[in-house]
Amino acid sequence: MEDAKRKIYRDALDGNVRWFRNSGIMLPSDGIWGVGERIAVTGGNTAIEEIRRSFPAVTEHDGWCVVEQRRADCNFQAAYLFLLCGMILNDGDCARTGENLVHFLYARSGLLDKKGAAAKQLIRGTWQWSHIVHSSKLYFDDEAWCLFLQLEIARMRPDLAAKHDMLYWADILAEELWRASDRVLREKNMSEDGHLFDSGEWNGLFDLPHWGALACMGLARACWGNADKDKVSRYSHAIDGYLEYISEKAASLICSEQAYLILGCMAAWRYLNDKKAYAMALDLGRMLASRQDAHGNLAAQHYEAPTGTHLVDLIYTMNWAALGFQMLAHENAEFAAAKDKALELIISIQDKTPEPQFNGCWRGMFDLNADTWGGGDRYEGGAGSIYSGWTNAPISIALALELRGQDLFM
Repeated sequence: MEDAKRKIYRDALDGNVRWFRNSGIMLPSDGIWGVGERIAVTGGNTAIEEIRRSFPAVTEHDGWCVVEQRRADCNFQAAYLFLLCGMILNDGDCARTGENLVHFLYARSGLLDKKGAAAKQLIRGTWQWSHIVHSSKLYFDDEAWCLFLQLEIARMRPDLAAKHDMLYWADILAEELWRASDRVLREKNMSEDGHLFDSGEWNGLFDLPHWGALACMGLARACWGNADKDKVSRYSHAIDGYLEYISEKAASLICSEQAYLILGCMAAWRYLNDKKAYAMALDLGRMLASRQDAHGNLAAQHYEAPTGTHLVDLIYTMNWAALGFQMLAHENAEFAAAKDKALELIISIQDKTPEPQFNGCWRGMFDLNADTWGGGDRYEGGAGSIYSGWTNAPISIALALELRGQDLFM
């Protein structure tokens, strides 16, 4: 990467790290008590009352609020980002913040179920969705990120792995994720709206890659370097079953779901040398690249967000597409342009508002026609939601990895 481009990427990354520290989403700013789910803009946000009703842990400010629930997946993503920045930027403060976030997850938050209880349908080794939920509430997508990032952080920092028994807990979670995924694929339960789902303790529309492909990602990572051949065989079988199931509808998926599916396919390729999965990833990458507009954007189509070809969706689409294109570009140079266009678009719209609650962040949606944040709001998606994980951490992870010449799976 040439020096001028490197500076642009580094400045964007530095700006987002400052946002995490200065915005109020992570108090104290050293990460010892974790990071909140999101900042929600209150002025003009048509979904704000539903957000307040649904998530009672909220700190109100003038024109915005912090949705304070500590989600395990958001904290894992933020921890990985800060540890990565500590290495790439040689920044001791970032490294310590990452360490604090990991300590919060394992020692302070109570999010890791270390006991389990059949009467309450609690499952040992899983991570509760947030610290304000006191019953089992497991999602395939969130648990998949917790599994993947436990293993990646353990690889990156063996000292943290030893301190918190990370490999032990990841092994238990992998088995539970496989058990739930295998059950869905075998029983093929259908929800009222025709989606494949698990009717037990787990939640998610498994036939959509948002849930199913991320489960594949976590299970594939759990296979890498695993000496237990029985587990590798079972996990691989579940991944193969899902990818075979989804292959029939892959071409008709919306942009968001195709981006998620690339993550699952590329994980199967990198960690299991699955050539069919890689071929599917190439096909999906070409479809997505052909859908990019002149700005590098992919149409916002996700059902939880406003939709439109002129809208940049940073919760469900462009964040994951950027990571997917980055992976593909390291395997095949034909995707370099798609990756660069996606990352350059994302950097170009980074929030420059001077107020610390916004400066350096990426909000949930940008309106290209109006050249500003906008497009509408929803309960989960839209411009008024500024997520710590799922938006800001993954985008900055992509930028940090680009500076290092790597991607999420290498």
